Amino acid sequence: MLEEAGLSYDQLRALDDPLEVGRKIAEVAFEGQPDGSIEDGEARLIVAQLASWIMDADGARPEPDQIVRYSIELMIARATLTEVSDTIRKESDPVKRREAEAEVRRGAKVLAGKLNLDGVGASAADITRAIETSVQQLVDIHGEPT
Repeated sequence: MLEEAGLSYDQLRALDDPLEVGRKIAEVAFEGQPDGSIEDGEARLIVAQLASWIMDADGARPEPDQIVRYSIELMIARATLTEVSDTIRKESDPVKRREAEAEVRRGAKVLAGKLNLDGVGASAADITRAIETSVQQLVDIHGEPT
């Protein structure tokens, strides 16, 4: 993904600014998205969450691979929550609704954590396929029973 966009882990590390690293990764991640696959507003939310996470790192500067992985986690969570939102809203208990959302976010974190980025980055096709597969797994778990 990164190398196809002209970026590498070494180049990102050389930026020496985690926010700039996050901006570059978000730019690359959303550049290849087909129209309508992720709404502009949702993309901005993901970028805002990513920037907030980077700034809240308490002096521990995230490495580029951590930023890539967290970006993927956010994309998986956002896409899954969009897909299962009707099911979650049908729950009358607000505590259970919040817990369902938290479960989706935990699942996104686990699935993003299992991705093999191997220090050189996966291809855009690999990342897209991993995100789509992860979203489908979480939708199968948290979506409307068939």
